[in-house]
Amino acid sequence: MTVLPIDWDEAGVLHHFILAFETIRLNADQAIDPKEQLTLHYEQLKQSILENDSYVDALLDMAGTIYTVNLTRDTLERNISPVGKSDSDRALFLDYPLPCSYRDYCDEYRKRVTPATLGSYRTADTSARLLKRFAAGEKHITVEYCVQEDDGAIRWVQKTALMTQTTVFDPEINAEMPMVTAIILLQDTSQMHARDEQENARLQAAFDEMRIANRTKTEFLSHMSHDIRTPLNGIIGLLQVDETHFDDKALLLENHKKCRFPPITCCRSSTMCCR
Repeated sequence: MTVLPIDWDEAGVLHHFILAFETIRLNADQAIDPKEQLTLHYEQLKQSILENDSYVDALLDMAGTIYTVNLTRDTLERNISPVGKSDSDRALFLDYPLPCSYRDYCDEYRKRVTPATLGSYRTADTSARLLKRFAAGEKHITVEYCVQEDDGAIRWVQKTALMTQTTVFDPEINAEMPMVTAIILLQDTSQMHARDEQENARLQAAFDEMRIANRTKTEFLSHMSHDIRTPLNGIIGLLQVDETHFDDKALLLENHKKCRFPPITCCRSSTMCCR
């Protein structure tokens, strides 16, 4: 047991302290109970994952099924179906005898993955690949891929691996060794992708509508420019004639009559009203 003082008052009286407990062997040669070491391993695993409690709760709530993997030994240990999940959620886990090789399980599961998303799936389908990323400092890996169901339906699946390393006693070699384990969470994200596709379709429709409106506006302004510029050129020409024949009243009256136009009610070749 270790006592860690936290704070004191002005008189030097201790107010708060922390008690830390740790199991210590009497000597280095003392035999270690494998069950005790395994219990310690899972307690450390749980503690390391629950450091971000709200985040993990959200992951567990969204996960359709969960399974644990000993990456160091390439062993898929067990499958866990959270309470309240549907048969569809439980079907995210392939029916396979456990415990088994994680690589063998992923090889069998790969048969359901669509070719277009196979590359994403393969980033986390072996213990070796996950261990390599863990060694590079990644403890949280998420990939998405599609699987084809027996009825031909396509289903999006999100796979999240939470990895941690602990030191455990290995009775086979009678020594302690580092062990990297992972909790794998599978979630059906088909509805999320369907919503994304609907939103993308809505945005595309809005963009197309805006593009059509802009094109119509451009055509309108182009026709307006032409319809206004043509008579203006004539008027300017008549005014220039008037300037050079200012004393010719008959010519001036004739040119003034030519400058009169009936009111424009609608633009030529345009569906937009110009009144």
